[in-house]
Amino acid sequence: MQDRNPITIIDENSIIRGNLQCNGHLKINGRVTGNIITSGRVVIGVNGFVEGSIIAQELEVMGEVIGNVLVKDLLTLKPTARILGDIQITYLIIEKGAKHVGGCKMELDMANAIPEYSTKEFRLLSSIQG
Repeated sequence: MQDRNPITIIDENSIIRGNLQCNGHLKINGRVTGNIITSGRVVIGVNGFVEGSIIAQELEVMGEVIGNVLVKDLLTLKPTARILGDIQITYLIIEKGAKHVGGCKMELDMANAIPEYSTKEFRLLSSIQG
């Protein structure tokens, strides 16, 4: 079965300043300064960098995130991953070499924790970043 969620790719030559909100998947190989909210999957490539909080269904990090992370399902930290910020997840995979500095909260009912994405979440994320 084909995935119906579109994929947005931010290439390694791109710099995005501002909040991103989408309903599909997101692959970041460049630099994003701002919060990200998506009902899909986010992949941060080896050269990817995000300075801002992330709310997503799934998140795979190979690059760097400076900000808090709220993942409804699975957070995967690959060997080159670096996260500086608190994480709140349902499931977590940390591969050897990955680095995380911050708090970690695991909740089995996170599947119901993010019912909808709106500008309210952006305000919440901004206050968390504070």
